[in-house]
Amino acid sequence: MPQLRNVLDLLKSGLEHQRAGRLGAAAACYEEALALDPENPDALHLKGMLLYQQGEPETAAFWIERAVRIRPGVPMFHNNLGTVLAALGRLEQARDCYRRALELDARYAEAHSNLGSVLQQLGELASALEHHEAALKLAPGRAEAYNNYGNALRAASRLAEAERAFRRALQLRPDYAEAWLNLSSVLRETDRTEEAELACRRSLALNPTLAEAHANLSAVLLATRRLREAEAAARQAIRLKPQLAEAHANLAAALIEQKRYAEAALPCHQALKLNPHLAEAHANLGDVLAWRMRDAEALACYDAALRLRPGSAEFWNKRGFALEQLGRWEEALECFEQAVLRKPDFAEARTNRAMAWLRRGELERGFAEYEWRFRRKDFVAPARPEPRWEGDALEGRTLLVVAEQGLGDTIQFLRYLPLVEGRGGRVRFQCPPRLRPLVAERWLAEPDERGDLHAPLLSLPHLMRTTLATIPARTPYLEVTGEHVQRWERRLAVVRAFKIGLAWAGNPEHPQDRRRSMAPELLAPLGKVAGASFFSLQRGWRARIPGLELHELEEQTGTVLDTAAAILNLDLVISVDTMVAHLAGALGKPVWLLLSFCADWRWMLDREDTPWYPTMRLFRQRRPGEWTEVVERVRQALVRLVGEGGQGP
Repeated sequence: MPQLRNVLDLLKSGLEHQRAGRLGAAAACYEEALALDPENPDALHLKGMLLYQQGEPETAAFWIERAVRIRPGVPMFHNNLGTVLAALGRLEQARDCYRRALELDARYAEAHSNLGSVLQQLGELASALEHHEAALKLAPGRAEAYNNYGNALRAASRLAEAERAFRRALQLRPDYAEAWLNLSSVLRETDRTEEAELACRRSLALNPTLAEAHANLSAVLLATRRLREAEAAARQAIRLKPQLAEAHANLAAALIEQKRYAEAALPCHQALKLNPHLAEAHANLGDVLAWRMRDAEALACYDAALRLRPGSAEFWNKRGFALEQLGRWEEALECFEQAVLRKPDFAEARTNRAMAWLRRGELERGFAEYEWRFRRKDFVAPARPEPRWEGDALEGRTLLVVAEQGLGDTIQFLRYLPLVEGRGGRVRFQCPPRLRPLVAERWLAEPDERGDLHAPLLSLPHLMRTTLATIPARTPYLEVTGEHVQRWERRLAVVRAFKIGLAWAGNPEHPQDRRRSMAPELLAPLGKVAGASFFSLQRGWRARIPGLELHELEEQTGTVLDTAAAILNLDLVISVDTMVAHLAGALGKPVWLLLSFCADWRWMLDREDTPWYPTMRLFRQRRPGEWTEVVERVRQALVRLVGEGGQGP
């Protein structure tokens, strides 16, 4: 009897030390108790929980399992073993532990709350919410229960309710660092990023070593495009807690946003290894696979993410992108619709839906929806002091049209300037410097020039209410005259063969350049076409293509006028989707456009022609990434064209 009393005294002292943070003293008490009674289940359990607190969950599980085997009827043992197993990522085993605790005590509020949390991670949201609600009925004053309930509501995309739950937890416990952390997550997801950052930093002020708060800060910084800071915060979280899957997932996301996809692969896989049920990690891996053009695998990742978080608008949007790459257009559009349904102000999903409509030829509503591009996080549009033009009569006012996006877009939509001029005002155009030589002098604005109104260039089709039937398709709408054309005419006059200009690559900074550009060597079969001579229109790339004699046309010191004048002296241009193709089309020259499987919206679906450029013929990939078959079709068409004397596009 004295020995038993001594063991109980040791356990009581150890628990007091543990609660006071004197972990070494607590460990000494438990060790002494176990030396006196090696099979004491309370000592085994307390030692296990101390090891868990010290960051050794694997060893902790061993000791608590011993306690459970000796005394299986204690609900707390099963509950705490579940907590340790959940930390190890063994979620199914943790779930079983919590259920066993509840079999022993159906009114065990903490076990209900913990079971709800693990069911949430397993994607069983309805059951998770039931257990959280049961926990709150049993213990309405537990801040932890409200915090866990908020997490489940967030996973179910019930964000307003989740925010209320976290705020209730903080009313009960204002110094609850984890609740501040989770509140910041909800604020971030509702685009209240300033509030989110404040809440996250409040969490870190309360607990600077809380790795989860550093991880969440990285997500907040990502949302505000502070990518280097986001990366640093994620790396700090990993240093503090290497087994934190969310930190690895956020590091992957930060690297992806910086287009460092190859580096992102490792933290993607590490996150999934640590927690296969982490939805964001599946989505991140999908992004890396999409960059590698492994679209079916990317789709599988987005599907996995949606099974875990079916309410995520972001994941529906990503799934739509993957489906587009696979040519599953209707399913893709439905995904964008689902994303907008869940988050009506989701600019990325709305612009993707706009482009899906435009691809189908639904131009009027597509261009109207495309106005959402200005709210995208990745869209940079300089602020203008003038009011936006709404398409009404100009009545003598000066409209400043502002270029946006790429050079090809600018060339395509220059056609609208005469139409806008017809609205009764003066039109001035802020043009990219490289294209200024192509634009009529009366339209050219100085860099600091102001007008009465302004309009972004790609908003003009919307403002003019463009439909397929009303596209201003008359070409040429660009003209190059005088010395440039004559110089190139003299230079190319010595070539008697059918003259073909080639361009195989676009702007490498374009997000889809890996899909739309091609290796120049793939054009080699065109060299077999008798009677044809080939000229490079590829600026800054002197390719040597075995089997195809390629003459250089582009000059390092040349301007866009030289490119245009050279095109006017060629018989045909063959190009991937880049500025050269638009320039040839705008000049009214025959141009054959080589398109990736998921071509840009402007080339629509299944057509071999385009209403934008009457002299253009489209050659589409029939399988994603497969250029060889496209080039063979071009070669056969060239044989026919050159053999017929070069008549027609």
